[in-house]
Amino acid sequence: MSVAPHLLLTVLLGAAAAPPAAPLSAEALQQRLSAACAASVADGAPVLLSFTASWCGDCALLSRLEADPAVGAALAKTHRVVVDVGRFEHHVDLLKAFGGDRLAWWVVLAPKDCAAPAPTWPVLRSGGLEPSGDVRVQTAAGVVGWLESARPPR
Repeated sequence: MSVAPHLLLTVLLGAAAAPPAAPLSAEALQQRLSAACAASVADGAPVLLSFTASWCGDCALLSRLEADPAVGAALAKTHRVVVDVGRFEHHVDLLKAFGGDRLAWWVVLAPKDCAAPAPTWPVLRSGGLEPSGDVRVQTAAGVVGWLESARPPR
């Protein structure tokens, strides 16, 4: 039996890139946002909000791309918070606050004031990453390019 290298990598590394098993409570999400903000303010790396759901086909494709070492390295330069919206019954207000109208939706933020609500943090880039339809993000290099284009100014 032969296994495609990208599939084997997904199986081996998939747990690191997979969305949470269930949507976080509002309190747990706020704790993760606060922690990511504090880390971002301390080291200057942006916060990445990844809106996802277990049923989302584009999210699954993106998750497989995240297993690529180059994508992993680019993600490691962010403070990532995965936001599972379930069947659009969880955290939809946050998704909509960043213009999200579909999944997979990513938002790169450069917070300065962690006491301020996340939707008021400066947005470096926001948009849908839909590997099934957007040729720009159908490869690991495309995802890395998307993330690099959202780097905060120095």
